[in-house]
Amino acid sequence: MPRIITPSDWAIVGRSFDAVVEARADEAALELRVVTLEDVNSSGIAAPPIHRVTQDPASTPVLRRFSVPALPGDGKYVLMVGPAGNFAANVIVSGIQVIHEQAWTADRMRLPDLGAEGDAPLFSIITTVYDIDPGMLEETVASVLAQEMRDFEWLVLDNGSRLPATVAAVAALGARDPRVRTFRVENNIHIVRGNRYVLDRARGEYVLPIDADDLLYPEALEWLARGIRSHRGIAMVFADEEKVDVFGRPISPLHRESWSRIASMGTVPAAHPTAFRRDLALQCDVYTDERTLGSHDWDTALRLADHNQRALHVPAILYGWRMHSASTSLDGGAKSYVVNSQRAVVDACLERRRMQDLFEVRDTDAGLGYFHLARRPVRPAEVFLLVLVRSAAAATLENAAGILRGTDYPLRGIIVAGLEGTLPASAQDALQAIAAEKGLPAPVFRELASLASLEALRDAPWLEGPAGHVAIVDAALRPANPAWLWDAVGALDLDGEVGAVGGYIFDPAGNVLHFGLVAGLADDAVTPFYGRPPAPAVRHLAIRHRAVSGVHCGFALVRDALVRQIGLPKAADWDAVASDPAWTFAALQWGCISAIAPAMVATRQASFASQGRVDVPRLPTRYPELRGVDPYYAWYLSPRSDNWGQVGR
Repeated sequence: MPRIITPSDWAIVGRSFDAVVEARADEAALELRVVTLEDVNSSGIAAPPIHRVTQDPASTPVLRRFSVPALPGDGKYVLMVGPAGNFAANVIVSGIQVIHEQAWTADRMRLPDLGAEGDAPLFSIITTVYDIDPGMLEETVASVLAQEMRDFEWLVLDNGSRLPATVAAVAALGARDPRVRTFRVENNIHIVRGNRYVLDRARGEYVLPIDADDLLYPEALEWLARGIRSHRGIAMVFADEEKVDVFGRPISPLHRESWSRIASMGTVPAAHPTAFRRDLALQCDVYTDERTLGSHDWDTALRLADHNQRALHVPAILYGWRMHSASTSLDGGAKSYVVNSQRAVVDACLERRRMQDLFEVRDTDAGLGYFHLARRPVRPAEVFLLVLVRSAAAATLENAAGILRGTDYPLRGIIVAGLEGTLPASAQDALQAIAAEKGLPAPVFRELASLASLEALRDAPWLEGPAGHVAIVDAALRPANPAWLWDAVGALDLDGEVGAVGGYIFDPAGNVLHFGLVAGLADDAVTPFYGRPPAPAVRHLAIRHRAVSGVHCGFALVRDALVRQIGLPKAADWDAVASDPAWTFAALQWGCISAIAPAMVATRQASFASQGRVDVPRLPTRYPELRGVDPYYAWYLSPRSDNWGQVGR
């Protein structure tokens, strides 16, 4: 069955846009129709289309791009994809909202005061208050009313406070500014139901929760609004924060990673400040699960992701998270229920996605709020293993044997490709025997004139019959964890945007040879911590799935549709830390990202020739998605060898 990858459901697009659909070989020619929502409501799939685009069937699974010309006007439309000639037999649908770019920009650039009841602001700030110190609350109030951007309302709920001073302080807020609306419930309904109470009464396009004891910096709304303007219709916008003491003085920064669904499953992707679309939040039933008490921000992000929505990271510290005895900013045990609620958030997400039987949520040694979603050995995906043999040296052939011995996965097929003379009959017999002993498919051997390009494998089994992902392992290294392939498959399961999964490569002493590529630093692609052990301060990077700019193609699992779209790597130098970096970077143009799987670990005897750095000055030009580096990683990269990270020598 085809799948609409982009645009996401009810995303806001311009009047002209491209739709990307993943299809398979057994599907006929596909037809994409654009129909007004009004016509769909009245006529269903028989509604007359405004535009119709047809593509011939492909011989293999492929990502098909449909270009939709200018639509007649703004409004809500429905995309329908089905078999050409028999459209009603198997139709998938996705909604979109069309807003002309100029009209959108002009509308969002306005910064009006909140006027009549019918005027909806851009932001609805929501806060629940329970017995907070009035002095601390006053500092929060001052920070909100000092916002440089005025297009907001603030809904404050007195959540059953018992302290008379707190009750009076909240009740007086409405008289101070017409943008403030106050409410009170007599009995404390806690923060999840409390947030839902004010969410249901909000009128803004985006909702921004803040705590009653924290600080919203003056430029916060303006910076978040810039992100909204530049990414129209974005579901969620979040920024960085810092811990501050009781006097509001900065103590330590808290930087967030750029958004990816794969990373958001293993740790909270965003907390303060985070603004999300109110209409989508109501559709996703945010603030309805009491189990998430204390981790409701994480739950909100995952609920939006479940509806195929995306988020934007604004790399600026815009929020002060106050440290005091009743806050987890000072004491992780201040709210004992948080530990259970974090696991409940992840468990609930897996349940919604019907994946609870596929993953075991494991605690890690990285501290509170970090989980490894370990793929259970059930319901395996179809995977072919490609082993590359570049030398007849005994160590290389032993690694090839070790790859088969150390892979506990029911492979669909194995192909061993080697240069001329690297696979003598004795080596082939040994690999055949290992495969038979482990109950694996009999390896198919291919001799290649050069490993500069793997396109010579045109008769590879993954190009015949039903599709399958392709795992590539260079025999210069050896996987250290038998579950490596299960963990890699798990990354593809967790995030449909992941096209290539890589792993960690260490030398025998435990020093980093590959930690995932980060592009954008001085037009380079860099692997952090090259030549040294990863620092304890960044243990949280190594124990969970996360997104990266690229992976080493000598140790990777590639999604079936991506293999057929951009082919296999064309690396001329498999001993470079980024052999053919353009291969994984090109996937970005098809909406596919790269990721690291924590159990995907291998050892390699020799260091890489490039020592962690790959000069790729033309990549940002060829792949504009790579402009700039995820600022989260920049904090762990430094040219100083005694610092946390190391760019290169």
